[in-house]
Amino acid sequence: MQLPHRNTIAKLNEKYLSLECCFLLGVAQYFMYRPNFTQFFQGDAIFWMYRRFHNFSAFFQSLIQLDLLHSYRPLSNRTIPSMFYSFWGLRPYGYHIVVLGLFFLTSCVLFQFVKRLTGRTLVAFLATFYFSIHSTNVYTTFDFAFSPDVLYGLFYICALWFFMECERQHSQMWSVASAACFALSLMSKEAAVTLPPVLVLFHIVFVRPPALTIRAVSSCVTDVLRKIWLQLAVFVMYLVFVVGYLGVVRGSGGYMLVLDNVPGNLLTAVYWALNLKRTGFGPIPLLPRVIVFFLIVFAIVQLAIAMALLFRPERKLLLFGFLWFVTALSPVLMLNRLRPYYLFLPMAGFSLVIGSTLSKTYEYLRTFPAAVSSPVVSLMLLMLWLSCRTVSVPDIVYDGVLGYGPRLAANSAADIMTAHPQLPSGANVYILDESIPELWRYQGAGSLFKLLYNDATITTSYRSLGHSPRATTGDRLVVMKTQGEHLVDVTAAFQKDPQKFITAPDENSLEYEASPGVELQVEPAAVTAGKDFYWITIAGFGAQDVLIQYTIDKGPVADFTVPLNPAGKVRFFVSTFTEPGLYEFLRFKRISGQPSKWIKSSAAIRVSNPSPQ
Repeated sequence: MQLPHRNTIAKLNEKYLSLECCFLLGVAQYFMYRPNFTQFFQGDAIFWMYRRFHNFSAFFQSLIQLDLLHSYRPLSNRTIPSMFYSFWGLRPYGYHIVVLGLFFLTSCVLFQFVKRLTGRTLVAFLATFYFSIHSTNVYTTFDFAFSPDVLYGLFYICALWFFMECERQHSQMWSVASAACFALSLMSKEAAVTLPPVLVLFHIVFVRPPALTIRAVSSCVTDVLRKIWLQLAVFVMYLVFVVGYLGVVRGSGGYMLVLDNVPGNLLTAVYWALNLKRTGFGPIPLLPRVIVFFLIVFAIVQLAIAMALLFRPERKLLLFGFLWFVTALSPVLMLNRLRPYYLFLPMAGFSLVIGSTLSKTYEYLRTFPAAVSSPVVSLMLLMLWLSCRTVSVPDIVYDGVLGYGPRLAANSAADIMTAHPQLPSGANVYILDESIPELWRYQGAGSLFKLLYNDATITTSYRSLGHSPRATTGDRLVVMKTQGEHLVDVTAAFQKDPQKFITAPDENSLEYEASPGVELQVEPAAVTAGKDFYWITIAGFGAQDVLIQYTIDKGPVADFTVPLNPAGKVRFFVSTFTEPGLYEFLRFKRISGQPSKWIKSSAAIRVSNPSPQ
């Protein structure tokens, strides 16, 4: 009998070791994010579930047009509900498993990429372990509303991996595969536009570090541009088609881009990358002291090791990892508000830094007897897992995107089904939601009840948005009122005395301040839902949050908060589900100003529905 070749045995051992590492990552992820499995859908998931693809023709049409929110994400927003709604309907468990499966696949791809990059399984496992259990991933593993982040991250890492293989194996097929994955990443989320500069960084750091001369730098740049020409071609085609032809424009409402936000957002992102939340320049001590202490010590030690490694051969991996982190974050650093799940792909870069520092920690501990080093390393990883798990708990319970919002949506579904097991066609559910003004978000902008009763003619109106009841008599009007975290039926009392429920502010109780030169302006004066933008400008206010009160067709008074840029402006896209009518802006005030002081306004804008084709 012929014995296996030594190299064959080594390859088999390496393969089994990789499988063991991926298995351990999967176990850590499952028990980390298992609490998500009991949650209902969050608002964005409900919104896209109702607007899922019903046939292949609808999917193919999405490849050449923008969606209802004026974005281009044909591969991500609606794919999962389109594939699985006929199996699971409104039962959330299966969707959670699918999303966690995609997250696990992304982790395995990252593990293989780092292993191939460094040639060290230990560094790859520690880096991916930190990425896999990171506290911000409680969002991206929640439900398919976050599939844009997971899918664009998966294809992005594949594109980088294949580019590395192209550099090493000098095969153009790897470059084609990299460009194809880049295209898929762009079709999942716009933030994938950062891949070309990351490829340039990879080439400069690992392939051809240039000498500090103009000629050498110029030669290096020419070389890398020649090697990524396919990815650049994909990027240019994306800009021409999606931005130029389809006209997608990001930066609306709370997503306005402001350069002044970069330093604060970058500092926040670094804190989050280390599993810390901050107030000012220090961590928020809301968690158990032992957890806060461990995370602070862990962060200090790893950053200190990283600084020391900058003077060793490992510096290439550290520099690339941190530059990847910052570059991938760059599109969102200018936003008014950074959200934790924006760190999903950037954390793949940051994990390279932590993987290097943790492996160096492990190597140092191995100088001690095995009876000491092995338990210490195991305890450190277990403590890191427990700390991330503890950090995630408040978000699961209280965050409007996670526990709180889905809990309200689930309660709303149960409450209305209890009060009205059947609703007539064309019914209008009018919700008096002053105590929960964000309820419309949690219910998917009026999509929840359409799904629940499987009836597209059912409409949902919200008092907090200034809506008036669309029906006033008969069984087609259902009025629900928020009470605690539930809805109660008040239809009979509302029909008997509507004014008791729809109250207007007492003008005599309002104080107006004279502000010469300060005026709210809206341009243009008329817009069409589903295609137009409008600007709100308040001269003299600058960058700050402003509360505005308005009415729709003289209906109930509602309010909303707008984040102004340094020029005192903010832009909004008028989506197709915007209530048509005349919007009159009555008054406004600074969020940071005196609560009782308002400034009068006479601005108005008319929103009309699209003309039938």
